Amino acid sequence: MLRRSPWLLALALLAPYPAVADEGKSGPAIEVRVASVNELLVAAKFLGESLNQGEAAKQGVEFLKSQIDAAKGLDGIDPKRPWGLTATVTPNVIDSPVVLIIPLADRDSFLGLMKGKLNLDPKKLAGDVYEVKVPNVPVPVFFRCTKDTVLVTVMNAKSLDAEPSAAFLSAKETSQIVARLHYDRLPADVKKVVFAQWELQANDGMRRVRPNETPTETKLRQWLLEQTLPGIQRVMNDGATLTVALDLDTPDAKGDVRLDARFTARPGTSLAKTIRALEGRPGVALPLPDARKLFTLDAKIGLPDDAKKSFAPLVDALLAEAVKGAQKDQQIPLQLVTDALKPTLQSGELDLHLAVTAGPKPGTVAAFGALATVKGTEVEKLAKFVAGFAPADAAKFAFDTKTVDGVKLHDVTIKSREMSALLGTQTVRLGTSDGRFLFALEGTGKALEAMATAAPTAGAAVYTNDIALAALIAAVEKELPAETVRTLYKDTFGTDLGTDPGAGADNFSLRVTGGDALHARLVLRGKSLKFLTALDAEKKKDK
Repeated sequence: MLRRSPWLLALALLAPYPAVADEGKSGPAIEVRVASVNELLVAAKFLGESLNQGEAAKQGVEFLKSQIDAAKGLDGIDPKRPWGLTATVTPNVIDSPVVLIIPLADRDSFLGLMKGKLNLDPKKLAGDVYEVKVPNVPVPVFFRCTKDTVLVTVMNAKSLDAEPSAAFLSAKETSQIVARLHYDRLPADVKKVVFAQWELQANDGMRRVRPNETPTETKLRQWLLEQTLPGIQRVMNDGATLTVALDLDTPDAKGDVRLDARFTARPGTSLAKTIRALEGRPGVALPLPDARKLFTLDAKIGLPDDAKKSFAPLVDALLAEAVKGAQKDQQIPLQLVTDALKPTLQSGELDLHLAVTAGPKPGTVAAFGALATVKGTEVEKLAKFVAGFAPADAAKFAFDTKTVDGVKLHDVTIKSREMSALLGTQTVRLGTSDGRFLFALEGTGKALEAMATAAPTAGAAVYTNDIALAALIAAVEKELPAETVRTLYKDTFGTDLGTDPGAGADNFSLRVTGGDALHARLVLRGKSLKFLTALDAEKKKDK
């Protein structure tokens, strides 16, 4: 179970101490809002076009629109209002009332839908409640018609007595699907049971012996589980809401497929303070030349202070084990490498920035990186040691060519035609200081000095990753002829492969930030989806 919940594991590492559970607040613990039929038809058309099924999607949408009556809606269902689902979790869980909320336009038409197209036979009970037996559903289904909704539930008709919460459904929302879990509405006993299940799984994982696992690897796995458990308890007790929203070409995400996950903690708790502290943390800078960005990755993450104390000796043991397990003629070089990296790894902090951009020459790319280090000059010492053993006909080293803002610059020239063709240069430029390690592979030779003089960033996100997905996939595509790939790309984006289609039109991105909430946003451009679908369809033609 632990392995299947990476977001909870990530949250767990943010807050390592348990808290006293509070009693759950009243109201539905789970709320789901689904956009109106009209809005879903717009999304269906966008999805069809993105999957290269535009004509089929258009015909389907037009058919459904033709079935909508201005007064009676779509078989009695109001096409202009959203749907909903609520679940109020009880201490017993099994008797928790779950209610589906259907927007109603015309009661008689809806009952006609049940008896006609759906071939069901609703039996009227007391009041406005009906019971209906649905094929392949082993429990009775009940529904109640109000003035403008149909409330549907199973097992117990009393679940329909309460009026649905109007606030959630009437909220100004553009996402097609929004699901929300209210941690503070879960009963305390339920939280305890959930945590107990996690604890059982973790303890089982710590006891389990895995084949071919070294003693140090076993300790690392046990350490991870030990750090996770208190954090999960903190999430359960101090968490407020987890909201997940899906947008398909909405006004806020026009032309995109966008998935948002937003976690908030109860105000005043240490978990809320931890998430707030993630906002705008300074990080090493990576200024880039004015060129198309094909790939960027920025990570600014770290372990809690108490976790760092126990993490450092684990790193020491893992590195020592790696050296011991190497072949004898490799042990001394590997020991030098681990000695250089150890202080940074033991810090429990990762401040890393990587980028690949279009190069200054047509058909080339450039690569850049910046890493915050602890005792980073040890890396410089390692490079100088390795240089003494490098064959003169393979690489040429030029150390300490210049010092810029405390960063020593070095050049490594590698005699490689492939490298020259791809990067427009054979020189790797490095920058080292106690606090930073920098590298640049680009043809002008000017980028590294700009990187050395760059001030720390004031508001680094927890994690950001942008990929020019369509362009990169097109570049590595081997099954199809290059001309076919270029044609598909131009048909999709309106520009030649290798040129910028503008506004990140072929991007895939993930961004995680802190502040008022821990917020993760995943975005896939609709045109990228269309291009990938076209590639797949072209491959299937030959099979």
